[in-house]
Amino acid sequence: HQLRSCSPFNTSLLKEQDFINYFKREWAIYLEQNNLLEISPCVLWEAGKAVMRGKIISYCAHKKNKEKTLILELEQKIKSLENAYAASPQENIINNYSINWSKSTVLPLNCKFQNIITTSLQSGNIRYLGINFSPRLLDLVRLNHIPLLKTIEDDLTRWNSLPISLMGRVATIKMMILPKVNYLFLMIPNKPSIAWFKSLDSYIYKFLWKSKTSRISLKTLQKLKCSGGLELPNFYHYFLANRLQYVSRWMKSNRSDSPWLDLEQTLCGKLKISDLPLISSSIKHYNCFKSLTISTTLICVCVGMYVCVFVL
Repeated sequence: HQLRSCSPFNTSLLKEQDFINYFKREWAIYLEQNNLLEISPCVLWEAGKAVMRGKIISYCAHKKNKEKTLILELEQKIKSLENAYAASPQENIINNYSINWSKSTVLPLNCKFQNIITTSLQSGNIRYLGINFSPRLLDLVRLNHIPLLKTIEDDLTRWNSLPISLMGRVATIKMMILPKVNYLFLMIPNKPSIAWFKSLDSYIYKFLWKSKTSRISLKTLQKLKCSGGLELPNFYHYFLANRLQYVSRWMKSNRSDSPWLDLEQTLCGKLKISDLPLISSSIKHYNCFKSLTISTTLICVCVGMYVCVFVL
């Protein structure tokens, strides 16, 4: 209220954390520089209002100049891109890179593909960093997990005849199979079906015993060595661990290192993202619970708690 009484200004500044920090810092500097006994509180307050009025005007002017500079830079970049496209429409030169449209694929998101250039373009699924992407998130398992399962089956069948001991076969699973599967778990939020996990365990189980009669159960082999197992990877637990790591980031107050948290918080609206694991299922009608990443993570929270209780 005291701040607003100084001078009319845009009250939306009070919602900006940068402005609040700036005002606190300047006010603290003013009080520190005028910490004299001969100055009365009334004079100190009246002079402080005049000083802070100037600081607010300076802050607003700096903010407007910064916005104008940013807009000008964006306009210049857009103009340079338009000039580059007009000079060479077939192969645009953007940032010293030549775009070969004949080898490019367009992935339309939430819209139909419309070609706006003369060169014919292909539209459909794309592959980037080993991951097949589709406009529909529900297709990610079909495009990635299913082909990987087939590749693992072929590899294990080919390696089955090699003279490798049981310990060596467990090490082979850890070195050759686990990184590939774990990479998909880390990059794709979709949860594979239980049948997918069972098929993967079945292929691995056959490989461990060379397609012969098994001697030790799979659950026993997945236990720690101190518990009589061989620490064979439990791929379902790896999937849960990959999804549960995001819950710990939900709980952190500092989100500067994870910009995606701001996107998920926007989906949550008035709900705090840190409260999602604690919300009752009876009020999960908010749009954030329809998000694939959030819903899958919350499912893993419930399953993970059940697994922990069962193990204990």
